[in-house]
Order: sequence, then structure tokens, then C-alpha cells
Amino acid sequence: MAGKVSLGLVTFLGPHLLLSWGKSLRIRFLGEGEKGRRVIYALWHGRMFVLIYFYRRMGIDVLISQHSDGELVTRVVKGLGYLPVRGSSTRGGLKGFFELSQEARGKSLAITPDGPRGPREVVQPGIILLAQRTGLPIVPLGASAQKRLVLPSWDGFLIPHPFSRAVVIEGPPLWVERNLKDGALEEKRGELERRLREINRRADNFFSR
Repeated sequence: MAGKVSLGLVTFLGPHLLLSWGKSLRIRFLGEGEKGRRVIYALWHGRMFVLIYFYRRMGIDVLISQHSDGELVTRVVKGLGYLPVRGSSTRGGLKGFFELSQEARGKSLAITPDGPRGPREVVQPGIILLAQRTGLPIVPLGASAQKRLVLPSWDGFLIPHPFSRAVVIEGPPLWVERNLKDGALEEKRGELERRLREINRRADNFFSR
């Protein structure tokens, strides 16, 4: 019972706390933006904080782990206007990716390709197969803050200090052609991984200029 009460409280407070925290940030956006185009947003698990605030209430479908902590995340992101699909690149992943591909007909998607448990900043192949199946481009996202706390967790989860300056960066889209096979798909996976690492290095260094 205590666990359910705690989950309920965190679920209720989570979106409100994140909204209040996010509104205190001074966020600068860099990139052309993909308004009006359906895409697959790719972001590292550890960079979610700023990004789920910035892209809230845009009707995005998001793939969330079927691990126990995924239930809490599901309820929080629903409170921010996201449409969660449960699954991952490991446990329940095929089901989740299939549902995402079905939903892709009308919405943009968001995936943490190194989630739900790592390895950190290593792209799992599911997102590449999803892009190939749906025909949607993958848009890598980066985010950081001038003043930030990086937790000693597997993903190095980044939490911006309240009232800090922050930055969100959208990289150019990566397309995955339908006729690609094993080796070429692996090249696309590696390219996305390099782009995500670079765009987040750029975000981390943005305020040191």
C-alpha cells in the first residue's frame, strides 16, 4: 500500500515539478526544427530532463521501458502530454517497436536508443530498423545546461540547476533507406551514435565559449 501511495504522489507531483523547474530555465534552441514533418527523435537516456520539458504537449509517441521504473516514467510523461508505448530494445522491445511503427502514421516518435539500462551512449539497432520500416528520418537531439548536476547513475543523468541557462540542439535528419541490409544498417547505427555523441558534446561546451 505504501508503495502505491508513493507512486501516486510522485506521479501527481512529477509533471508539476518538472514544469515548474523547466519554466525557470532560459532555454536556447539551435537547429532548423522539423515543424510539420513527422520524425523519430533520438536522445540519450541521460539527457531526458531538459528535452521532455522542451518538447512537451506536441503529441509525440515515446517508447518507454517495460522495467518496473518505466511505469513511473509512463505516468509522468503522460502528464506532460506525451503518448507512451511500453517496450524497449531489450525487454518487450519488439512489441513496443511494432506499436510505434503502427502509430507512426500520424505522429512523431521519440526514443532513447541507449535505454533502458545501457550501455551508456551506445545506440541499439531497434531505432534504425524502426526508421527503415516507417520511412521517417531520425533527428538526433542534444541538451545541456550551464549549471548542472550529473548523477552517478549508469546514464549520467543530467539535471539542470533551477534558473540556469540551457540549450537544446537538433541535428540534421538521418535517413535509413528501405533497401539497406546488414552491413549498411550497422553503418547507419554507428553514424547515429557518432552524431548523438557530437551534438551532446556541442551542447556541453556551448556555455564555455
